[in-house]
Amino acid sequence: MVPLLIQILAVVAVAALVLVVLERLGVAVGFPQAAAVAVLAVLASSGVINMREQWKHLDLQRAQNAGIPAQEGRGVCRAVGVDAEFLGYVGSRVPVRERFYLDASPQFFGSKDICMRFVLLPRTQVAQLKDARYVVFWDPSSRQTMRAVRQRGATIAFHDRRHAVARLP
Repeated sequence: MVPLLIQILAVVAVAALVLVVLERLGVAVGFPQAAAVAVLAVLASSGVINMREQWKHLDLQRAQNAGIPAQEGRGVCRAVGVDAEFLGYVGSRVPVRERFYLDASPQFFGSKDICMRFVLLPRTQVAQLKDARYVVFWDPSSRQTMRAVRQRGATIAFHDRRHAVARLP
């Protein structure tokens, strides 16, 4: 991330450049308008650069983990505290390329949920229940989501008392 001071200096420099260029073209604008154009230009270029860096980072991760079979990936998840047996169960219940919502206890989030998402790819985790076709209950902290899913007429398959997968209608 580019430090704030550098971004401010870039905005001022681009604003001055915009003023000079527009003056040569015979268009008179004030500094506030030039600064607004400069802010848009700096934010757009910063966003493009950041997006490129994220793509590069993901490509590196894919390349580094390309040869790892699913079984070994589940083993890595087990090392961070994920129940590999249930992870396999989720993989068998949620079809490939489907969207799922994860309802888990707060302790699950961090490295565990990231590991789970990688192993379940190309299934996609969504942020909101309304966007999901399946719901994965991983030791949930409350039963509120379970009640909401039952009210919608979901089919719930329990793996054990703490783990379940629901298919929404």
